[in-house]
Amino acid sequence: MVVLSCRQEQEARYSNRSSRVYSESSEEQSLCEDPFPLLCKKTQCIIYIGDGRSTYKYRTRTYATPHKMMNHMESHLKDVPKFQRISCTHPVCQSEGLVLKHLQHFKSHVQAVHGISLRP
Repeated sequence: MVVLSCRQEQEARYSNRSSRVYSESSEEQSLCEDPFPLLCKKTQCIIYIGDGRSTYKYRTRTYATPHKMMNHMESHLKDVPKFQRISCTHPVCQSEGLVLKHLQHFKSHVQAVHGISLRP
């Protein structure tokens, strides 16, 4: 049903009718776009993306450089023991119940699946 709502009615190429082309409303557009794509921007915090208590704007915020984002991520991960199991906080991974073996496995997953590089 959502797929059909993403369709636009296009004007026929050689039509004598008015040149009106119908566009999607912003509500329909938001239904068609994935609010949290699996592949993220390199400057996004994967922890913030998964924070369901925060606003969409806060969850999708970006840092000025990947280096600043890495510094920020280190503050999130500094108290996590190296060999503790850790869940990926991305909404798609949360819905699948993805739990990773240890911190390095989490960092590798975040880079491979979400496109966000973290320091080893």
